[in-house]
Amino acid sequence: MDKWIRILKKENDRELLKMPQVRQQIAQLNRTLSPFHLNRSVRNARDLYTLQIMAEGLKNKQAIENGYETTRQEMLDIWEMLDYPKRNEFLKPRIRALIQPMKQFLWHGKTILIPFFDEVINALYDHETAILELPQFFRMYRDFAGKTIDPLVYGRLPYDAGFAQAQVIAQTDQGFAVYEGRSHSLEVFFFDGSVVSLPLSIHCTGTRLDVPQGEHLAVAVLRKDRAQLHEALQRSGYIAQRLKKKIRL
Repeated sequence: MDKWIRILKKENDRELLKMPQVRQQIAQLNRTLSPFHLNRSVRNARDLYTLQIMAEGLKNKQAIENGYETTRQEMLDIWEMLDYPKRNEFLKPRIRALIQPMKQFLWHGKTILIPFFDEVINALYDHETAILELPQFFRMYRDFAGKTIDPLVYGRLPYDAGFAQAQVIAQTDQGFAVYEGRSHSLEVFFFDGSVVSLPLSIHCTGTRLDVPQGEHLAVAVLRKDRAQLHEALQRSGYIAQRLKKKIRL
């Protein structure tokens, strides 16, 4: 596959992470995440999207926490007299209203609002918000890096929900693939953490792909099936004709 990728780069040598606007975006995302020790180096497209997912998840987390704190302050005179279920009862209308427009998705029937947390912590933020005042959870306002997970476990769902700026093309048991319009490339992410970037011909593509056509390429890469990928490349309208002649089994 490496040889074919080198051939494809003859029609598209754009490197996403070297683009000035992308470098600026990475710096801005890391500045946002740094106070919470969530900043990270970016080596490939998935690292970039992970930063985007974490930044969007952080917005949701802080909005819920602010909603909790606003409610508590408004009811400060009686708050200490309320038991936990009653506090939660007063919190729910405000938290429900905050959550309704947020980016979110379902995972095994559970609402995920913060994709760098597992479903248990997400459930607390979703409908057990009063628990945030318990000592073991109160620290999570700022000190939560040790409880984060890799959003990769949720597969394509954070991308479908808009947490990352990429068009989802396909998912299999091996991983999933997205289209990056800025570099005109198919970015393929395996669940084992490996990444393959397949450059498409610039003059054959735009800001988005036709999903059924892109899916054939993505699935072939995910299956690591050389013959299937060869056929998909030869049939694809996203590969320049002159390059197809050079891609041989």
